[in-house]
Amino acid sequence: MYLERFGLLGKDKIACVIGDGQANFVSLALKADSFKKVISINLTEVLLSDLDMVERLGLEKGELGLAKTQLELLTMLSQPNIRLVMIRAADAGVIRDAGIDLFVNIVSFQEMNTELVGRYFDLIKSNSSWLYCCNREHKELYGGEILEFYSYPWEGSVIELDEICPWHEYFYDFKSVSLFRRLKYDGAIRHRIVKF
Repeated sequence: MYLERFGLLGKDKIACVIGDGQANFVSLALKADSFKKVISINLTEVLLSDLDMVERLGLEKGELGLAKTQLELLTMLSQPNIRLVMIRAADAGVIRDAGIDLFVNIVSFQEMNTELVGRYFDLIKSNSSWLYCCNREHKELYGGEILEFYSYPWEGSVIELDEICPWHEYFYDFKSVSLFRRLKYDGAIRHRIVKF
């Protein structure tokens, strides 16, 4: 609904999701055929788990690629048969100036330190892209670093939407005795759509 409102869905668009837990965004985007290409950046072990999930969607081997260099990424983006490109977080720099239309980050910037968040924003800005960001307003990391939503490097962006997120208020605890226990986040989740 939000992406549709700003014309960010389309068969001519490339979307890149950063830190997509359990392939949530990727699986919906592929199933709905919402984009020309979807790029997923994540930790290696998470990408392996995501691969298992997206294969269950019926994605053929020829529709999936793993890019480790910018040349590999640009080649895959030009191949009509490839629908999903996976990139290890360690190789995220390959997306610089790649012509990506939309970046999506849903509750994973809040898991990164300030320096890493800044590097991702730099890559997003290099694409003159849109960003949908949905993260906690305030979070203290295990090492004591405080992350503030408003302190992300938003400079140079035009804010199109900025509000408390009405659809992402809970998470699921998979380690509890009662499997899939639903818990409320310990702070407000804000979402924002900006254009760089």
